[in-house]
Amino acid sequence: MPFIGNKPSAVPLTSAYITDCIITSAKITDATIVNGDIANSTIALAKLSATGTPSASNFLRGDNSWNTPAAGAYVFLGETTASNVATVDLNGYFTSDYDYYQIYLDGLFGSTNDRAVRIQFATTGSYTIQTSGYYFSTIMVNGSSGASGAEADRGWNESSMKICVKNSSTSAQISSIVLNIYDPMGSNIKTFTSNWTGVNGNLTELYTGVTGGRWNTTTAITGIRFFMESGNITARKIKIYGIKNS
Repeated sequence: MPFIGNKPSAVPLTSAYITDCIITSAKITDATIVNGDIANSTIALAKLSATGTPSASNFLRGDNSWNTPAAGAYVFLGETTASNVATVDLNGYFTSDYDYYQIYLDGLFGSTNDRAVRIQFATTGSYTIQTSGYYFSTIMVNGSSGASGAEADRGWNESSMKICVKNSSTSAQISSIVLNIYDPMGSNIKTFTSNWTGVNGNLTELYTGVTGGRWNTTTAITGIRFFMESGNITARKIKIYGIKNS
């Protein structure tokens, strides 16, 4: 039927003329929506896949699949540094996703020579530092030119625990530690082990040791504090890893 009367003026189509939900995905031709049609920050990462949720260890890979660590996987959780400070804390990394944690401390030295690195645990959401009930023992070997042989150190119901007995006060002579924390969120007594090597300021004493200890309570640990037994602490890197629950 031919048009009768005056032809209406052409006007642009706007969103006001389109009823909500009237256009479905079936009505959109493939490859017609390009990057330029999508405003920045309008699509959240969680919307890119129906089968994954982003987290520190679960992320979207280049093939649009989720990388979810398997049980027993070793997962990097975070890192920090310390530069001539009284204390350095690792808070917020202990969760029910992991039973065991390994922490690496590298490039360690203090502001005072021949001082041990110590730790304390924090509890509750406000990271309250606990100052009692710590026990530890150390077996170490002095490999210095003037003396050698096995030595021991211990602490009983103290305000903190040693994890490395010997440290220098110069960046030219550094120490290193591998610290293992076992099930910090569980209802068990909290235990740790550390493997370490350290020297004094002018390299007249060189020690390698193994330390084990416990915080004698079943309260969940939410954080950990590192410090020298006197003076400040410096660490080039402090990295924490979790082992995924089985």
